[in-house]
Amino acid sequence: MTDEQIFRLEEYKALRSEILEQIKEAYVLEKYALAGVLASLTWLLTNATDYSGSVRIAAWILPLSFVVLALLRSWGLLSRMMGIAKHLKNIELEYTERGWETFLRRDYNKLSTGRLSDPSWRAANWPSLVSALLWLLLLVGTGFTAQQCASSDRPAEWCAQKARVGNIRQ
Repeated sequence: MTDEQIFRLEEYKALRSEILEQIKEAYVLEKYALAGVLASLTWLLTNATDYSGSVRIAAWILPLSFVVLALLRSWGLLSRMMGIAKHLKNIELEYTERGWETFLRRDYNKLSTGRLSDPSWRAANWPSLVSALLWLLLLVGTGFTAQQCASSDRPAEWCAQKARVGNIRQ
């Protein structure tokens, strides 16, 4: 092997490991964002009656800001991973057409319509879809809860009332 080939092989290994680390980081970010938001909302439900006016509104906006910041970080991780994946595909094409990134792109381009109803598209993109759904639910749920509870004098009672209404319907 030439020095350039050895360099490209080592670069490929390093970039693949970086993608794997960023995938792990994205999962950890999702887990801690969810736990942090739930913990802060729980604390606010039990203690937010002590605050009034703009302090209460700011307190209820805080969990929403956690979600937005974590979502931006997740988007940054995904963007970085996509850039690395593109570079890895180019390295794979230099030496073989049987690499993982080349495989994903080839099957996607040949078999997929790029629609959610297409099984090959869903198979290649389901982790991203699940992650997007999690972030969407977390963002909307936290925003709705913050809006409802910030405008309520007794947020814990509002949540208990909504829980009772849900139990009655079942």
